[in-house]
Amino acid sequence: MGKPVPRVGVSAYLEYDGKILLVKRGHPPCKGCWALPGGHVEPGESLLEAAARELLEETGVAGEPQGVVIIEEYIEYSGNTIRYHYIIPVIRFAPRGEPSPRPGGDAVDATLVPPGKALEWRLTRTTRHVLETALSGTLNRIVSVNTVRLYSEPDPP
Repeated sequence: MGKPVPRVGVSAYLEYDGKILLVKRGHPPCKGCWALPGGHVEPGESLLEAAARELLEETGVAGEPQGVVIIEEYIEYSGNTIRYHYIIPVIRFAPRGEPSPRPGGDAVDATLVPPGKALEWRLTRTTRHVLETALSGTLNRIVSVNTVRLYSEPDPP
């Protein structure tokens, strides 16, 4: 078996009425912790598409992606072995209408909570960092995402 390959995930950062949308994780890593909605990017899916899908699957909330606000990296070891290695662009979302979160997918709970209050909860480390950055006022710059899709003719038989 070769070296583990870093995986690309996404997280959705959605603020509404001074509150942030969080989910309680139902699966490892960080099972039982509160986190931004998110998950893996599927092959052929753009970062924005993946984040919008995960947001809807885990919370029932539809949102309009605005762009990347921060990139988190999560590496977890067991001894000298890498258990998890994720590169996680965090995508800011504007809600489509008034959000009414409900858990779905691998989330066991979903709620809107003031960021300062959320810092009292058991959060994933990446979520804690994103919320601390947001509260410091430095999570304001949005970086656009350019997805290039190239289609070629199939190889001849």
